[in-house]
Amino acid sequence: MLNPLDIITALFLCSDGFVQQELALKMSMCQFSVPLLLPDCDKNQSTLMVWALRDTVKKYRPKSLSESKGFIEDRIVVSELPMISFVRLGECSLSKSEILNKLLSSSQQYHDTFVHHNMDCGDSPRRISNGLTEITWYLPCGNENMDIFSHPVALANLRGDIASFQTEFSFLCQTSAAVFVFFDNLNPECKLLTNLHSKSEIFLVGNHKSRNFNQSINQSIYFCIAQYHNNSCLRGLQDVTLVGKSKNSE
Repeated sequence: MLNPLDIITALFLCSDGFVQQELALKMSMCQFSVPLLLPDCDKNQSTLMVWALRDTVKKYRPKSLSESKGFIEDRIVVSELPMISFVRLGECSLSKSEILNKLLSSSQQYHDTFVHHNMDCGDSPRRISNGLTEITWYLPCGNENMDIFSHPVALANLRGDIASFQTEFSFLCQTSAAVFVFFDNLNPECKLLTNLHSKSEIFLVGNHKSRNFNQSINQSIYFCIAQYHNNSCLRGLQDVTLVGKSKNSE
């Protein structure tokens, strides 16, 4: 049983630039996420897939054009859309990919944009796709009753533990408006966040129902990290599960 992410990674690794463009275009048209950072286990490096995405064109209607019924159409690699990234630190009992799918799906129809462990073969061990970073886009149609977000946004999803993929994590922290870090226990890997130099806001998302979740320990580690960063870029999410919350959290 092959993990679908391994198949996608293998297809892109075995394809030249023009086939990669066609693959990315077709996957995007079907509302599947496409590779942004493609890992190569043999070379121990990742490739930024700008060339593969260069012909992907998106059309959307922001709130400002809803009355005029106008729209914006642009190549996705040159459009200045804010990016929000989702990563995992250590073991995590929450499926960030499934949460993303629910977030992006309408109330009338659920769609699997990202592969997750509850899909067919989604729980098969990944052999070559750890470190893969996928991207998708949410594009509003200008209808307040239908739009989840009123403005377009790119969403990136890193596969694997950021402790093992610090280069990819650092890239996302430098290019994203916000990074959501999913975890069960901060204690083993908290130094990774303490030494982080990020231009984006960092949100910590923990699962309080996990047996590995320790509220008091995670809370104290959060305040240590926040103090190190002077509360400038680190936030916690209340209700998703509270780890910490700075004074200006939303």
